Amino acid sequence: MTYIEFFDREAAENLCAALLDRPEHIVFLGDSRKRLEHHAALYRDIFARRGYAPRITCRTVNKNKVEDILAVLRGLREEFPDCVFDATGGEDLCLMALGMLYSECGGENIAIQRTNLASGTVQRYTGGENWESRRESPALTVEENVRMFGGRVIYDSEIPLGTHVWETDADFAADIKAIWEVCRRDPKAWNRQVKVLETLERQRDGDGDPLCSRAGAERLLTVLNRPDLDSIVDADILTGLIRCGAVTDFGEADGTLRISYKNDRVKRCLTKAGLALELRVFLALKEAEHSGVPVYNDVMTGVCIDWDGVLDSELRGNGPQNEIDVLAMRGMVPVFISCKNGMVETEELYKFSSVAENFGGKYARKVLIVNGLDTDTAFGRAFLGRAEELSVRVVTDFPSRSGEDILRLVKNF
Repeated sequence: MTYIEFFDREAAENLCAALLDRPEHIVFLGDSRKRLEHHAALYRDIFARRGYAPRITCRTVNKNKVEDILAVLRGLREEFPDCVFDATGGEDLCLMALGMLYSECGGENIAIQRTNLASGTVQRYTGGENWESRRESPALTVEENVRMFGGRVIYDSEIPLGTHVWETDADFAADIKAIWEVCRRDPKAWNRQVKVLETLERQRDGDGDPLCSRAGAERLLTVLNRPDLDSIVDADILTGLIRCGAVTDFGEADGTLRISYKNDRVKRCLTKAGLALELRVFLALKEAEHSGVPVYNDVMTGVCIDWDGVLDSELRGNGPQNEIDVLAMRGMVPVFISCKNGMVETEELYKFSSVAENFGGKYARKVLIVNGLDTDTAFGRAFLGRAEELSVRVVTDFPSRSGEDILRLVKNF
């Protein structure tokens, strides 16, 4: 089978049919050979990682002359009698020419298909009164979605601040939920305490037990510019972490402050600002189901993206990069989520929206979870107005939500 694809700037529309039906041959029609070849190389890479190697051919057409497009379509129909014309994307004149071809052949011996990526509905016309309709949503992983747009996910095995892959077993899921219960009581106080724990880890003495961090109290106070230990120790938060088992020991003796963590995953969560919120959202997305079927087919957190897909060995990640707090896939629809456990500036809203659109196109869903935005202020109202203009959904009440409320919320992202 040969698929005739009208090349579209929306990459998902170029791939959806091939991901579902795996044709032996794909012909991309567009006006720029350079652009066609560039994207064909990206798509070949995605297919190859799935163990699939269709032949991909690029054909150029004059997108401004419908008669030229029609002539090319006639030729393709004769050259590939088994072809299916995919009308999911493409320029208006290309689709007009396809309609003219349909009319010329009287609706016989022609196959046309269209996929609705939002609903997962595929419709195919195969001549006469023959219409087929099925619900079958093609799906991409987070990595494939980023690659489809020319980027690449960079991991912490490549650069220190790269994407970390979390092992989310039942034990860690319980830890995330317990940690979030402590965090959500006072997000501002939580941020202050995590900054202290982060500094304690950076200033730690020696190479002893990796789960136990020790540092001189005076040195910590100097680095943090605080007057005394009472100013860097939040008893409520640390007591809560000890009670839930995330922290196994905390105290000060002989001028040294010490803390011990349950395990490496918990330690990572408690020594980086914002991770408690990110991981709670991440976990909810992983757990979200509808009639026993996962709502999202892939979820990643702290996704570090290299824009051009090439990690320079000398720069080691100093090129154009962005980090998405949480990125989930529902079929081929990417959901970009930015998590702010404190305040957020309007500039960050524009940056977030730009990255989401660059790696999600028109199908990108954008959600901002912010726990420090006062919507009753002039700034808060203006911020929400800007977010609406950018099609960013803003959630301001996440800390007040129960576990069931969180699941209901994320199902609709």
